[in-house]
Parts: sequence; C-alpha cells; structure tokens
Amino acid sequence: MLSGIGPAAVLAALGIGVVRDLPVGQGLQDHYMTLPNFRTDAASLFGAATPENAALLRSEGCGPLTSNIGEAGGFFRSRDELDAPDVQFHAAPVLFHQEGLGPVTEHGFAFGPCVPAPVSRGAVTLRSPRPDAAPRITHNYLTAPEDRERIVAGIRIALDIAVMAAEKAADLITGAER
Repeated sequence: MLSGIGPAAVLAALGIGVVRDLPVGQGLQDHYMTLPNFRTDAASLFGAATPENAALLRSEGCGPLTSNIGEAGGFFRSRDELDAPDVQFHAAPVLFHQEGLGPVTEHGFAFGPCVPAPVSRGAVTLRSPRPDAAPRITHNYLTAPEDRERIVAGIRIALDIAVMAAEKAADLITGAER
C-alpha cells in the first residue's frame, strides 16, 4: 500500500498517490475463540512449577511440566442437522486470563469454542504513511449472523459440559455420545 497499490480511498486519505486501485488487505479471515474459565478445587497447572515436577521432567520426561497447555480439542455441530461440525473446541488445564497473558492465581481450567470457518471478514490497512507504523487491523469478528449463532451455540455446549459429571464430559469430548 505504501507503494500506491491498494484501496484508492485509503491511500488518498493518507496522501499516498494511487498507482493501482486494488483490494489489498481486504478479506481478513480470523478464527474467533472464547475460552470460559472454570475454577476448581482439583489440581491444575497452576502451581505446577515446583522443584519436584522439574526433577520429574528432567529425569523421566513426564509430569505436569510436559504440558503444551492446549491439551485437548474437539469438534461439535452447533445444530444437529449439519453434515459436519462447525464449532471447534480447545481445552487447557489452567485458567486463561487476558489472552493467556494474565497471571493465574488459582486452580482451574478453560475450554470453549472457536469458529473455524467464519463468514465475517476484516481488513489490514495502513494507519499512517510512515513505513515504521504498525498496520491497522480490523478483525470484524462476529459481524456475520452465522458466526454469532455458532459462537453462542458453542458457549452453550461449553456450559452444558461444565455442569456434567466428569465421566460424562469425557465421553462427550471423545465422541462416545455424538
């Protein structure tokens, strides 16, 4: 875009001469995800960084410190009549605060839906004519009604799973019932 190739209105607004009016940066597709947190009295990865667990990792290559955080996932249909799943789930054995960057202060776990094939589209455009300026990224998450319906259905599934007995949830996640 800095070279003048891109949406004419965006370039002109920044004082960049238009060489070619093309939809550069349009059609950004990103997978919206939400991970509700569930506190628990059961042990999670919170507090797993102990000398004992570090020794277990070094000596046997196992234990809680081998976790990649994204321990499990699965796919669900937001509506029974669909031919294929349209909601993806991610699960982590620890609370997920502030995009995974916030401090964890208690035991818990997080799991929830992602829309793997969103209809909503965003754009990556210029914020400034300066080459060292960060781009303007407009995700437009959930602007399409279908995406909103899928994420709401996914949150409902997550809440249903959260209230089930542990063995029933494990069966559901592994596909024993669907």
